[in-house]
Amino acid sequence: MADGPQSLVESTFHVRMQTVLTKGREAKSISATPTVPAPLAQTGANVAIGSRTKHVDSKRLATTVVDNRYSPSGPYWFTDLKQAYGYPANNVANGAGRSIGVVISSDVLDSDTAAYFGHERFAPVPMVERHPVLGGPAKSFDPASPDSDEASLDIQQSLGSAPGAKVLLYDIPDLSDTSIVAAYTKIVEDNKADIVSSSFGACELYYTAAYNGGTDYTSLLTQYHNIFRQGNAQGITFVASSGDNGAYECYDPNFTMKIRSGISHPAADPDVVAVGGTNLVTVNDGTTRNSAYVRESAFADPFDPAQGFAPNDRWGSGGGISTIFQKPWYQELVNTGASMRTIPDISMHMGGCPGGTIQPCNPDDSSAVTAIGGNFYLLIGTSASAPEFAGLLAVTESTIGTRLGNANGYIYVNALLQGSAAFHNAIPGDNGYPSKRGYNYVVGNGTPKAAAFSLNFESPLAGVPQTPTNP
Repeated sequence: MADGPQSLVESTFHVRMQTVLTKGREAKSISATPTVPAPLAQTGANVAIGSRTKHVDSKRLATTVVDNRYSPSGPYWFTDLKQAYGYPANNVANGAGRSIGVVISSDVLDSDTAAYFGHERFAPVPMVERHPVLGGPAKSFDPASPDSDEASLDIQQSLGSAPGAKVLLYDIPDLSDTSIVAAYTKIVEDNKADIVSSSFGACELYYTAAYNGGTDYTSLLTQYHNIFRQGNAQGITFVASSGDNGAYECYDPNFTMKIRSGISHPAADPDVVAVGGTNLVTVNDGTTRNSAYVRESAFADPFDPAQGFAPNDRWGSGGGISTIFQKPWYQELVNTGASMRTIPDISMHMGGCPGGTIQPCNPDDSSAVTAIGGNFYLLIGTSASAPEFAGLLAVTESTIGTRLGNANGYIYVNALLQGSAAFHNAIPGDNGYPSKRGYNYVVGNGTPKAAAFSLNFESPLAGVPQTPTNP
Protein backbone atom coordinates (compact mmCIF):
# COMPACT_ATOMS: atom_id res chain seq x y z
CA MET A 1 0.00 0.00 0.00
CA ALA A 2 1.24 3.54 -0.77
CA ASP A 3 0.09 7.02 0.18
CA GLY A 4 0.77 10.22 -1.72
CA PRO A 5 -0.46 13.73 -2.46
CA GLN A 6 -3.79 13.90 -4.27
CA SER A 7 -2.18 15.75 -7.20
CA LEU A 8 0.37 12.96 -7.65
CA VAL A 9 -2.32 10.26 -7.53
CA GLU A 10 -4.39 12.12 -10.11
CA SER A 11 -1.49 12.63 -12.53
CA THR A 12 -0.10 9.10 -12.13
CA PHE A 13 -3.38 7.24 -12.64
CA HIS A 14 -5.16 9.79 -14.90
CA VAL A 15 -8.11 10.38 -12.59
CA ARG A 16 -9.67 13.32 -10.77
CA MET A 17 -10.49 12.87 -7.07
CA GLN A 18 -13.23 14.67 -5.16
CA THR A 19 -14.64 14.45 -1.65
CA VAL A 20 -18.08 12.83 -1.44
CA LEU A 21 -20.37 11.88 1.42
CA THR A 22 -21.46 8.27 1.95
CA LYS A 23 -23.94 7.82 4.80
CA GLY A 24 -22.74 11.13 6.22
CA ARG A 25 -19.04 10.20 6.09
CA GLU A 26 -16.41 11.71 3.85
CA ALA A 27 -14.72 9.55 1.23
CA LYS A 28 -12.73 10.11 -1.95
CA SER A 29 -14.43 9.52 -5.29
CA ILE A 30 -12.59 9.24 -8.61
CA SER A 31 -13.77 10.36 -12.04
CA ALA A 32 -12.80 7.23 -13.98
CA THR A 33 -11.24 3.81 -13.74
CA PRO A 34 -7.53 4.33 -12.92
CA THR A 35 -4.99 3.70 -15.68
CA VAL A 36 -2.15 1.60 -14.29
CA PRO A 37 1.34 2.75 -15.41
CA ALA A 38 3.18 0.13 -17.47
CA PRO A 39 5.88 -0.67 -14.85
CA LEU A 40 3.19 -1.40 -12.26
CA ALA A 41 1.03 -3.34 -14.70
CA GLN A 42 3.96 -5.62 -15.52
CA THR A 43 4.20 -6.63 -11.85
CA GLY A 44 0.53 -7.65 -11.79
CA ALA A 45 -0.25 -4.96 -9.22
CA ASN A 46 -3.84 -4.14 -8.28
CA VAL A 47 -4.58 -0.44 -7.86
CA ALA A 48 -7.48 0.71 -5.70
CA ILE A 49 -8.07 4.43 -5.20
CA GLY A 50 -10.50 5.82 -2.68
CA SER A 51 -11.64 4.71 0.74
CA ARG A 52 -14.90 3.71 2.40
CA THR A 53 -15.46 3.76 6.16
CA LYS A 54 -16.55 0.75 8.22
CA HIS A 55 -18.46 0.70 11.51
CA VAL A 56 -18.03 -1.22 14.74
CA ASP A 57 -20.36 -4.15 15.46
CA SER A 58 -21.17 -3.48 19.10
CA LYS A 59 -23.57 -1.41 21.16
CA ARG A 60 -23.42 -0.32 24.80
CA LEU A 61 -26.63 -0.81 26.75
CA ALA A 62 -28.09 2.06 28.75
CA THR A 63 -27.25 0.87 32.26
CA THR A 64 -24.04 -0.15 33.97
CA VAL A 65 -23.70 -3.73 35.12
CA VAL A 66 -25.64 -4.86 38.16
CA ASP A 67 -24.78 -7.83 40.34
CA ASN A 68 -27.14 -10.40 38.86
CA ARG A 69 -24.56 -13.16 38.50
CA TYR A 70 -27.27 -15.74 39.00
CA SER A 71 -29.50 -14.54 36.15
CA PRO A 72 -30.03 -17.22 33.49
CA SER A 73 -29.32 -14.69 30.73
CA GLY A 74 -26.31 -12.92 32.19
CA PRO A 75 -24.73 -10.48 31.88
CA TYR A 76 -21.82 -12.82 31.27
CA TRP A 77 -18.20 -12.68 32.35
CA PHE A 78 -15.58 -14.63 30.41
CA THR A 79 -15.66 -17.42 32.97
CA ASP A 80 -19.42 -17.86 32.47
CA LEU A 81 -18.88 -18.23 28.74
CA LYS A 82 -16.03 -20.70 29.19
CA GLN A 83 -18.24 -22.98 31.29
CA ALA A 84 -21.28 -22.57 29.04
CA TYR A 85 -19.40 -23.43 25.84
CA GLY A 86 -17.51 -26.32 27.43
CA TYR A 87 -13.95 -25.08 27.14
CA PRO A 88 -11.17 -27.35 28.31
CA ALA A 89 -9.95 -26.59 31.83
CA ASN A 90 -7.70 -23.55 31.98
CA ASN A 91 -4.66 -25.55 33.12
CA VAL A 92 -5.07 -27.92 30.14
CA ALA A 93 -5.48 -25.52 27.20
CA ASN A 94 -5.62 -21.75 27.45
CA GLY A 95 -4.01 -20.50 24.25
CA ALA A 96 -0.48 -20.42 25.65
CA GLY A 97 2.13 -19.72 23.02
CA ARG A 98 -0.34 -18.15 20.58
CA SER A 99 -0.84 -14.51 19.58
CA ILE A 100 -4.13 -12.79 18.72
CA GLY A 101 -4.02 -9.59 16.69
CA VAL A 102 -6.82 -7.07 17.26
CA VAL A 103 -7.39 -4.27 14.74
CA ILE A 104 -9.35 -1.25 16.01
CA SER A 105 -9.22 2.55 16.07
CA SER A 106 -8.63 3.04 19.81
CA ASP A 107 -6.22 2.20 22.57
CA VAL A 108 -7.36 0.48 25.77
CA LEU A 109 -6.64 1.07 29.45
CA ASP A 110 -4.49 -1.57 31.12
CA SER A 111 -6.35 -0.76 34.33
CA ASP A 112 -9.59 -1.89 32.67
CA THR A 113 -8.03 -5.19 31.65
CA ALA A 114 -6.80 -5.64 35.22
CA ALA A 115 -10.25 -4.83 36.64
CA TYR A 116 -11.96 -7.28 34.28
CA PHE A 117 -9.71 -10.20 35.11
CA GLY A 118 -9.42 -9.20 38.75
CA HIS A 119 -13.17 -9.47 39.17
CA GLU A 120 -12.89 -13.15 38.25
CA ARG A 121 -9.82 -13.61 40.48
CA PHE A 122 -7.61 -14.45 37.50
CA ALA A 123 -3.91 -13.77 37.90
CA PRO A 124 -1.55 -12.76 36.50
CA VAL A 125 -3.43 -10.26 34.31
CA PRO A 126 -2.79 -10.94 30.59
CA MET A 127 -0.85 -8.15 28.91
CA VAL A 128 -1.50 -6.23 25.70
CA GLU A 129 1.31 -5.43 23.25
CA ARG A 130 0.66 -2.31 21.17
CA HIS A 131 1.56 -1.88 17.50
CA PRO A 132 0.52 1.58 16.23
CA VAL A 133 -0.28 1.83 12.52
CA LEU A 134 -0.16 5.14 10.60
CA GLY A 135 0.54 6.90 13.87
CA GLY A 136 -2.05 5.01 15.91
CA PRO A 137 -5.43 6.25 17.10
CA ALA A 138 -6.38 9.79 16.08
CA LYS A 139 -7.78 10.47 19.58
CA SER A 140 -6.86 9.39 23.08
CA PHE A 141 -8.92 6.76 24.90
CA ASP A 142 -12.44 8.07 25.48
CA PRO A 143 -14.80 6.01 27.70
CA ALA A 144 -17.75 7.59 25.87
CA SER A 145 -16.52 6.58 22.41
CA PRO A 146 -17.88 3.53 20.51
CA ASP A 147 -14.33 2.88 19.28
CA SER A 148 -13.01 2.68 22.85
CA ASP A 149 -15.97 0.47 23.80
CA GLU A 150 -15.04 -1.76 20.89
CA ALA A 151 -11.34 -1.92 21.70
CA SER A 152 -12.05 -2.79 25.35
CA LEU A 153 -14.57 -5.48 24.35
CA ASP A 154 -12.22 -7.01 21.77
CA ILE A 155 -9.29 -7.25 24.17
CA GLN A 156 -11.29 -8.60 27.09
CA GLN A 157 -13.29 -11.16 25.10
CA SER A 158 -10.28 -12.56 23.22
CA LEU A 159 -8.10 -12.79 26.31
CA GLY A 160 -10.99 -14.10 28.38
CA SER A 161 -11.40 -16.92 25.90
CA ALA A 162 -7.64 -17.59 25.75
CA PRO A 163 -6.00 -16.04 28.84
CA GLY A 164 -2.71 -17.78 28.08
CA ALA A 165 -2.38 -16.06 24.70
CA LYS A 166 -0.75 -12.72 23.90
CA VAL A 167 -2.81 -9.94 22.32
CA LEU A 168 -1.21 -7.62 19.77
CA LEU A 169 -3.26 -4.42 19.48
CA TYR A 170 -2.90 -2.86 16.03
CA ASP A 171 -4.09 0.70 16.70
CA ILE A 172 -5.25 2.64 13.64
CA PRO A 173 -6.41 6.28 13.22
CA ASP A 174 -9.91 5.39 12.01
CA LEU A 175 -11.95 2.65 10.34
CA SER A 176 -11.35 3.82 6.77
CA ASP A 177 -10.19 1.28 4.23
CA THR A 178 -6.87 3.12 4.05
CA SER A 179 -6.19 2.53 7.75
CA ILE A 180 -7.56 -1.02 7.85
CA VAL A 181 -5.59 -2.15 4.79
CA ALA A 182 -2.46 -0.62 6.31
CA ALA A 183 -3.05 -2.61 9.51
CA TYR A 184 -3.64 -5.90 7.69
CA THR A 185 -0.56 -5.29 5.56
CA LYS A 186 1.57 -4.68 8.65
CA ILE A 187 0.16 -7.81 10.31
CA VAL A 188 1.10 -9.95 7.32
CA GLU A 189 4.54 -8.36 7.04
CA ASP A 190 5.21 -8.68 10.80
CA ASN A 191 3.89 -12.28 10.80
CA LYS A 192 3.59 -12.20 14.60
CA ALA A 193 -0.16 -12.74 15.01
CA ASP A 194 -1.51 -16.27 14.59
CA ILE A 195 -5.15 -15.12 14.59
CA VAL A 196 -6.51 -11.66 13.73
CA SER A 197 -9.86 -10.44 15.06
CA SER A 198 -11.82 -7.59 13.44
CA SER A 199 -15.11 -6.41 14.94
CA PHE A 200 -16.22 -3.99 12.24
CA GLY A 201 -17.68 -4.07 8.78
CA ALA A 202 -19.65 -2.44 6.01
CA CYS A 203 -21.99 -3.69 3.32
CA GLU A 204 -20.08 -5.15 0.39
CA LEU A 205 -22.49 -3.43 -2.03
CA TYR A 206 -21.18 -0.03 -0.95
CA TYR A 207 -18.09 -0.70 -3.05
CA THR A 208 -20.10 -1.17 -6.25
CA ALA A 209 -20.81 1.44 -8.90
CA ALA A 210 -24.51 1.67 -7.99
CA TYR A 211 -23.57 3.24 -4.64
CA ASN A 212 -20.79 5.50 -5.89
CA GLY A 213 -22.17 7.56 -8.72
CA GLY A 214 -21.15 4.99 -11.31
CA THR A 215 -17.59 4.47 -10.01
CA ASP A 216 -16.71 0.88 -9.15
CA TYR A 217 -14.58 0.46 -6.02
CA THR A 218 -14.64 -3.34 -5.85
CA SER A 219 -10.92 -3.31 -6.65
CA LEU A 220 -10.54 -2.37 -2.98
CA LEU A 221 -12.15 -5.70 -2.09
CA THR A 222 -9.61 -7.43 -4.33
CA GLN A 223 -6.85 -5.62 -2.46
CA TYR A 224 -8.20 -6.91 0.85
CA HIS A 225 -8.59 -10.41 -0.58
CA ASN A 226 -4.99 -10.57 -1.74
CA ILE A 227 -3.78 -9.59 1.73
CA PHE A 228 -5.99 -12.25 3.34
CA ARG A 229 -4.73 -14.88 0.89
CA GLN A 230 -1.12 -14.03 1.65
CA GLY A 231 -1.83 -14.14 5.38
CA ASN A 232 -3.57 -17.49 5.06
CA ALA A 233 -0.59 -18.84 3.13
CA GLN A 234 1.60 -17.85 6.10
CA GLY A 235 -0.80 -19.60 8.47
CA ILE A 236 -2.56 -16.47 9.76
CA THR A 237 -6.31 -16.78 10.42
CA PHE A 238 -8.55 -13.74 9.92
CA VAL A 239 -11.77 -13.57 11.95
CA ALA A 240 -14.49 -10.92 11.53
CA SER A 241 -17.89 -10.19 13.01
CA SER A 242 -20.74 -10.94 10.60
CA GLY A 243 -22.66 -7.76 11.47
CA ASP A 244 -25.53 -6.85 13.80
CA ASN A 245 -28.35 -6.12 11.36
CA GLY A 246 -29.41 -9.66 10.54
CA ALA A 247 -29.98 -10.32 6.86
CA TYR A 248 -30.43 -6.57 6.27
CA GLU A 249 -26.87 -5.24 6.48
CA CYS A 250 -27.26 -3.06 3.38
CA TYR A 251 -29.29 -0.02 2.42
CA ASP A 252 -30.73 0.31 -1.07
CA PRO A 253 -28.75 2.63 -3.39
CA ASN A 254 -30.91 5.59 -2.33
CA PHE A 255 -30.30 4.84 1.37
CA THR A 256 -34.00 4.84 2.18
CA MET A 257 -34.55 1.28 3.42
CA LYS A 258 -32.63 -1.85 4.38
CA ILE A 259 -32.58 -4.66 1.81
CA ARG A 260 -31.90 -8.40 2.02
CA SER A 261 -29.06 -8.29 -0.49
CA GLY A 262 -25.33 -8.18 0.16
CA ILE A 263 -23.47 -8.98 3.37
CA SER A 264 -20.89 -7.37 5.63
CA HIS A 265 -17.25 -7.05 4.59
CA PRO A 266 -14.59 -8.19 5.62
CA ALA A 267 -16.69 -11.13 6.89
CA ALA A 268 -17.86 -11.68 3.30
CA ASP A 269 -14.37 -12.56 2.09
CA PRO A 270 -13.99 -16.36 1.74
CA ASP A 271 -10.53 -16.18 3.34
CA VAL A 272 -12.05 -14.73 6.53
CA VAL A 273 -14.01 -16.60 9.23
CA ALA A 274 -17.37 -14.82 9.66
CA VAL A 275 -18.72 -15.07 13.22
CA GLY A 276 -22.41 -14.56 13.95
CA GLY A 277 -24.12 -14.45 17.32
CA THR A 278 -26.84 -15.69 19.64
CA ASN A 279 -28.54 -14.99 22.94
CA LEU A 280 -27.31 -17.45 25.55
CA VAL A 281 -29.21 -18.96 28.50
CA THR A 282 -27.38 -20.79 31.26
CA VAL A 283 -28.28 -22.56 34.51
CA ASN A 284 -29.68 -20.40 37.30
CA ASP A 285 -29.68 -22.37 40.56
CA GLY A 286 -29.81 -19.29 42.79
CA THR A 287 -26.98 -20.34 45.08
CA THR A 288 -23.78 -20.74 43.01
CA ARG A 289 -22.07 -19.21 39.98
CA ASN A 290 -22.98 -22.26 37.89
CA SER A 291 -23.23 -21.15 34.24
CA ALA A 292 -23.78 -24.49 32.51
CA TYR A 293 -25.30 -24.33 29.04
CA VAL A 294 -29.10 -24.54 28.72
CA ARG A 295 -30.01 -23.17 25.29
CA GLU A 296 -29.47 -20.41 22.72
CA SER A 297 -31.68 -18.47 20.33
CA ALA A 298 -31.04 -16.04 17.48
CA PHE A 299 -34.24 -14.12 16.75
CA ALA A 300 -33.55 -10.63 15.40
CA ASP A 301 -35.25 -7.63 17.03
CA PRO A 302 -36.91 -5.33 14.45
CA PHE A 303 -36.22 -1.62 14.98
CA ASP A 304 -39.13 0.80 15.07
CA PRO A 305 -39.35 3.13 12.01
CA ALA A 306 -41.43 5.49 14.16
CA GLN A 307 -38.24 6.10 16.17
CA GLY A 308 -36.25 7.08 13.09
CA PHE A 309 -34.98 3.68 11.99
CA ALA A 310 -35.07 2.64 8.34
CA PRO A 311 -37.69 0.12 7.17
CA ASN A 312 -36.48 -3.49 7.64
CA ASP A 313 -33.71 -2.45 10.05
CA ARG A 314 -33.18 -4.93 12.87
CA TRP A 315 -30.73 -6.15 15.50
CA GLY A 316 -29.47 -9.69 15.13
CA SER A 317 -26.81 -12.05 13.84
CA GLY A 318 -25.57 -10.86 10.46
CA GLY A 319 -25.94 -13.38 7.67
CA GLY A 320 -26.95 -14.00 4.11
CA ILE A 321 -25.62 -14.44 0.58
CA SER A 322 -22.78 -12.49 -1.01
CA THR A 323 -23.36 -10.75 -4.32
CA ILE A 324 -19.62 -10.49 -5.00
CA PHE A 325 -17.71 -13.54 -3.73
CA GLN A 326 -18.11 -17.01 -5.22
CA LYS A 327 -18.83 -20.08 -3.12
CA PRO A 328 -15.56 -21.35 -1.58
CA TRP A 329 -14.55 -24.99 -1.55
CA TYR A 330 -15.23 -25.57 2.12
CA GLN A 331 -18.89 -24.58 1.76
CA GLU A 332 -19.32 -27.52 -0.61
CA LEU A 333 -19.07 -29.71 2.53
CA VAL A 334 -22.47 -28.53 3.80
CA ASN A 335 -25.72 -27.50 2.15
CA THR A 336 -25.62 -23.70 2.00
CA GLY A 337 -28.41 -23.48 -0.59
CA ALA A 338 -26.47 -20.91 -2.64
CA SER A 339 -23.83 -20.71 -5.35
CA MET A 340 -22.14 -17.71 -3.72
CA ARG A 341 -20.26 -17.22 -0.45
CA THR A 342 -22.63 -17.21 2.51
CA ILE A 343 -22.15 -16.12 6.13
CA PRO A 344 -21.80 -16.66 9.02
CA ASP A 345 -19.49 -19.64 9.32
CA ILE A 346 -19.90 -20.10 13.07
CA SER A 347 -21.45 -18.21 16.00
CA MET A 348 -21.03 -17.51 19.70
CA HIS A 349 -22.75 -15.32 22.28
CA MET A 350 -23.57 -11.75 21.10
CA GLY A 351 -26.60 -10.63 23.17
CA GLY A 352 -29.58 -8.48 22.32
CA CYS A 353 -32.12 -5.84 23.38
CA PRO A 354 -30.41 -2.73 21.92
CA GLY A 355 -33.23 -0.24 22.46
CA GLY A 356 -35.45 1.29 19.80
CA THR A 357 -37.06 -2.00 18.81
CA ILE A 358 -40.73 -2.55 18.08
CA GLN A 359 -41.13 -5.38 20.56
CA PRO A 360 -40.11 -5.40 24.23
CA CYS A 361 -36.94 -7.22 25.22
CA ASN A 362 -37.03 -11.00 25.29
CA PRO A 363 -36.26 -12.60 28.68
CA ASP A 364 -33.52 -14.60 26.93
CA ASP A 365 -31.67 -11.48 25.74
CA SER A 366 -28.13 -11.54 27.11
CA SER A 367 -25.04 -9.30 27.20
CA ALA A 368 -21.32 -9.28 27.94
CA VAL A 369 -19.68 -7.42 30.82
CA THR A 370 -16.89 -5.08 29.74
CA ALA A 371 -14.63 -2.82 31.80
CA ILE A 372 -14.43 0.65 30.20
CA GLY A 373 -12.87 3.69 31.79
CA GLY A 374 -12.99 2.33 35.32
CA ASN A 375 -16.59 1.08 35.23
CA PHE A 376 -18.31 -2.11 34.13
CA TYR A 377 -20.80 -1.85 31.26
CA LEU A 378 -22.99 -4.24 29.29
CA LEU A 379 -22.15 -4.60 25.59
CA ILE A 380 -23.86 -6.58 22.86
CA GLY A 381 -23.03 -7.44 19.28
CA THR A 382 -21.08 -9.80 17.06
CA SER A 383 -18.17 -7.67 18.21
CA ALA A 384 -18.32 -9.90 21.29
CA SER A 385 -18.62 -13.21 19.47
CA ALA A 386 -15.78 -12.60 16.98
CA PRO A 387 -12.95 -12.00 19.49
CA GLU A 388 -14.23 -14.80 21.70
CA PHE A 389 -14.00 -17.18 18.77
CA ALA A 390 -10.53 -15.83 17.96
CA GLY A 391 -9.60 -16.90 21.49
CA LEU A 392 -11.04 -20.36 20.94
CA LEU A 393 -8.91 -20.67 17.81
CA ALA A 394 -5.87 -19.79 19.95
CA VAL A 395 -6.87 -22.59 22.34
CA THR A 396 -7.25 -24.92 19.34
CA GLU A 397 -3.88 -23.99 17.84
CA SER A 398 -2.12 -24.41 21.19
CA THR A 399 -3.61 -27.92 21.35
CA ILE A 400 -2.76 -29.08 17.84
CA GLY A 401 0.56 -27.22 17.77
CA THR A 402 0.22 -25.42 14.45
CA ARG A 403 -1.35 -22.43 12.76
CA LEU A 404 -4.58 -23.03 10.88
CA GLY A 405 -4.44 -20.38 8.15
CA ASN A 406 -7.93 -20.15 6.69
CA ALA A 407 -9.71 -21.84 9.60
CA ASN A 408 -12.93 -22.23 7.62
CA GLY A 409 -11.59 -25.53 6.33
CA TYR A 410 -11.18 -26.71 9.92
CA ILE A 411 -14.68 -25.47 10.86
CA TYR A 412 -16.52 -27.08 7.96
CA VAL A 413 -14.63 -30.38 8.17
CA ASN A 414 -15.53 -30.46 11.87
CA ALA A 415 -19.16 -29.81 10.97
CA LEU A 416 -19.07 -32.66 8.45
CA LEU A 417 -17.25 -35.20 10.63
CA GLN A 418 -18.22 -34.32 14.20
CA GLY A 419 -21.58 -32.57 13.72
CA SER A 420 -23.47 -32.25 16.99
CA ALA A 421 -20.48 -33.56 18.93
CA ALA A 422 -18.64 -30.30 18.19
CA PHE A 423 -21.52 -27.87 17.61
CA HIS A 424 -24.76 -26.75 19.18
CA ASN A 425 -27.01 -26.89 16.14
CA ALA A 426 -30.72 -26.48 15.42
CA ILE A 427 -30.63 -23.17 17.33
CA PRO A 428 -34.00 -21.45 16.82
CA GLY A 429 -33.85 -18.02 15.24
CA ASP A 430 -34.66 -15.72 12.35
CA ASN A 431 -32.63 -12.74 11.11
CA GLY A 432 -34.65 -12.23 7.93
CA TYR A 433 -33.78 -15.81 7.02
CA PRO A 434 -35.05 -18.64 9.22
CA SER A 435 -32.65 -20.77 11.21
CA LYS A 436 -32.82 -24.52 10.65
CA ARG A 437 -30.98 -27.70 11.51
CA GLY A 438 -27.65 -27.87 9.72
CA TYR A 439 -25.94 -24.89 8.14
CA ASN A 440 -28.01 -21.69 7.95
CA TYR A 441 -27.64 -17.92 7.40
CA VAL A 442 -28.33 -17.08 11.05
CA VAL A 443 -25.72 -19.05 13.04
CA GLY A 444 -23.74 -20.81 10.30
CA ASN A 445 -22.69 -24.26 11.49
CA GLY A 446 -23.86 -23.44 15.02
CA THR A 447 -21.97 -22.55 18.20
CA PRO A 448 -18.95 -24.60 19.28
CA LYS A 449 -18.66 -27.16 22.01
CA ALA A 450 -15.21 -25.84 22.72
CA ALA A 451 -13.37 -28.89 24.06
CA ALA A 452 -14.47 -31.13 21.18
CA PHE A 453 -13.98 -28.33 18.64
CA SER A 454 -10.40 -27.81 19.85
CA LEU A 455 -9.74 -31.58 19.94
CA ASN A 456 -9.43 -31.74 23.73
CA PHE A 457 -11.66 -34.81 23.85
CA GLU A 458 -10.43 -36.29 27.12
CA SER A 459 -9.79 -33.01 28.89
CA PRO A 460 -11.56 -31.99 32.07
CA LEU A 461 -13.84 -29.06 31.29
CA ALA A 462 -13.90 -25.53 32.63
CA GLY A 463 -16.21 -25.74 35.62
CA VAL A 464 -18.04 -23.18 37.72
CA PRO A 465 -16.47 -19.71 37.46
CA GLN A 466 -13.75 -18.76 39.95
CA THR A 467 -12.78 -22.39 40.62
CA PRO A 468 -9.41 -24.03 39.76
CA THR A 469 -10.52 -25.21 36.29
CA ASN A 470 -12.07 -21.84 35.43
CA PRO A 471 -10.43 -18.99 37.40
